[in-house]
Amino acid sequence: MTAWRVRIVVLVFTGIAVTLSVMMPGDSLRSIHSGGLMSLFSYAIIIMVAEQFRLDIPGRLPTSSIAAAAGMGLAVTTTLHGAPFLCSSAEVLVTALIGQWLGQAVLVRRGVTTADDLDTALDGAIRLFTVAVAAALARELPIFNGRTLEAAGQHWPGWMLAFVIVGIGLLTSLFEAPLRSAGRSAAVLGGWRTLAPDDARSHYPLGAAVAATGALVALTSSVLGLVAVPLLLGFLGLTDFAVRRFVHVQDTYGQALRSLARMPEIVGYVAQGHAERVSDVAWLVARELRLSERDTDTLRTAALVHDLGQLELRRTLPRGATVQAAPSDQQRIADCGARLLREGGPPGPIADLLNNQAVPYHRVLSGRAEVPVGARIIKVANAFDDYGGRLGPTYGEDRRAGMERLYLGLGYEYDPRVVEALSRALERLHPLPDPGD
Repeated sequence: MTAWRVRIVVLVFTGIAVTLSVMMPGDSLRSIHSGGLMSLFSYAIIIMVAEQFRLDIPGRLPTSSIAAAAGMGLAVTTTLHGAPFLCSSAEVLVTALIGQWLGQAVLVRRGVTTADDLDTALDGAIRLFTVAVAAALARELPIFNGRTLEAAGQHWPGWMLAFVIVGIGLLTSLFEAPLRSAGRSAAVLGGWRTLAPDDARSHYPLGAAVAATGALVALTSSVLGLVAVPLLLGFLGLTDFAVRRFVHVQDTYGQALRSLARMPEIVGYVAQGHAERVSDVAWLVARELRLSERDTDTLRTAALVHDLGQLELRRTLPRGATVQAAPSDQQRIADCGARLLREGGPPGPIADLLNNQAVPYHRVLSGRAEVPVGARIIKVANAFDDYGGRLGPTYGEDRRAGMERLYLGLGYEYDPRVVEALSRALERLHPLPDPGD
């Protein structure tokens, strides 16, 4: 299924959910009839402004958690400045949609995004879906002793109302994480089943922050009125700022490691492009084995710097191919690379993979060594490239020769499961013709 088709499915699913929410029975204009039009207008302006604060994390759909919290607050607010805030789910959705459209129009005007950016549209649709679910639970469904939260919450103690509102927010985040995974699963080998657990781990903490902020907005608005909305959203903005700083630090760290990975090539210790090729092969195998996205990212980085230990060699290896070195020399190269990484910073998992990349598989079988699967993948990917294997449709014979050399060491030097995973991934990407044809 292509990325376009997956995203269209998500958009259609979201549109159906929103349509059903709008078609809920009851007065669809009760906020306007009760004099709440200015409150809805204020929320639309707040959402428009909040849309300008985007959170762009690599590998994730760009989003605005501040706008999401504002929409959640609108969906579950039942009291405004001491008076009941009557509002239908249709009014909530139209207000959130207008705020999103205005905010995205400003983003397009500023050059931050484009009018045809599908990721931005997909993020907006998913956030609108969560608002629809929250509004339906809070304002339309009589699930609280035959009454809606909008009616029953007027007579509840504050702690009980807060508990239910936070629960609604957390429930909507359960729906949101799988939708975000589906929105980008088509572009990733391994598909939705690989991405969903990772997206859940990364999304639920932020989703909990959005749910808590939405609950605080709803509860505080009952006392302070609309002034509470931007006041509390500002605190979530501080969390966004911290996340942006973390992403920036991670990006800088990644650039430093990529520069470090090129050092053996620059000084002539290994062949040009070797590190990138090994990293690409390792990524293919990791996805074929359905490793988590976090483990895959760690593995890919470790594969980039796997030859770092060659910088301490007194005599270079032919073409930098470690498969031609003695086992003791291979282990010394691995140990040197791991030591250099540990001395330069805190990349513990990466250094562990480097330290174990030279261990032959028969030592794992005999129980004499415990080697992470990532290190076994690096060993296979490195050998595949050292033996001349290449990715790409024009390197059929090179791939065949590289795989044949790996099969010679199958079970003794290389993990059979990893080698078979590489074979499947290569066959899926670039099927080879039958040698007899």
